[in-house]
Amino acid sequence: MSIWSWLLKRDSAAAPVAEPPRRMPEPRAVFTDADRAYVRAALDRFEACGLRVRADLDRDLIVVRALIDSHRWGFGGEKTPPAIGLALKDDPIRQLFDWLVIYADDIAGYADDTQQMFPRLLEMDDGSANDMVDNHSASIFENASEICAVQEGDGMSSMVCEIAGLSCGAVAVEDAEGFLAEIKLHGKHPDITPVIQKFNAHATTAGDARFVLLESGSSDTVIVMYLSQLELRKSVDLLKLRPSRLSEELASAYE
Repeated sequence: MSIWSWLLKRDSAAAPVAEPPRRMPEPRAVFTDADRAYVRAALDRFEACGLRVRADLDRDLIVVRALIDSHRWGFGGEKTPPAIGLALKDDPIRQLFDWLVIYADDIAGYADDTQQMFPRLLEMDDGSANDMVDNHSASIFENASEICAVQEGDGMSSMVCEIAGLSCGAVAVEDAEGFLAEIKLHGKHPDITPVIQKFNAHATTAGDARFVLLESGSSDTVIVMYLSQLELRKSVDLLKLRPSRLSEELASAYE
């Protein structure tokens, strides 16, 4: 069984062309039990701060994704990985969060490496394997995710629904267009701080949990988290965030 078919983006106007799976660049690190233990412990550390790992995910496959991401993004062409292990002594917890909160196709793109480290995929039919890979390629957190914030088409309405979804039902928006009606957003890549502020004005009945806006490093996306003030404090400490990176409204929660 192969998960190469996951890489096909079928277009009705053109025949699909399969891309062979990539391999992690050489020289490749040899992942160790210590590397896997670090990632597993990191997941527990995230949850202790209120960043909840989705219950529908397999943690063994999350570990595989994290290791592949760490090799691809942590070393790339700029650094040579160690011969054994990933040299995690520097505790790259913030980088790990950044890799796991976004949508990334690495476990599909590096299919051979994924199947080698997670052989259960070989026992599945293509459809089940592809669904599992796709599900594990999105943010692993139920209350934190990279959100597309591009003002074109129905992008802003979709963004509102995605943000609301991070509250897991605590904050509901029935009419996304109506929610945005009085908010002035400018340009293709608008500052969505006013959207977050309006969400938090609506969230006052849901305890002290609030939406937190972070930069993602991309002009097309932002990272949004839904945390209580205590969870926010813990997450800021864990991820070594500068309070100035948080929205002004929520930075005060850390003062």
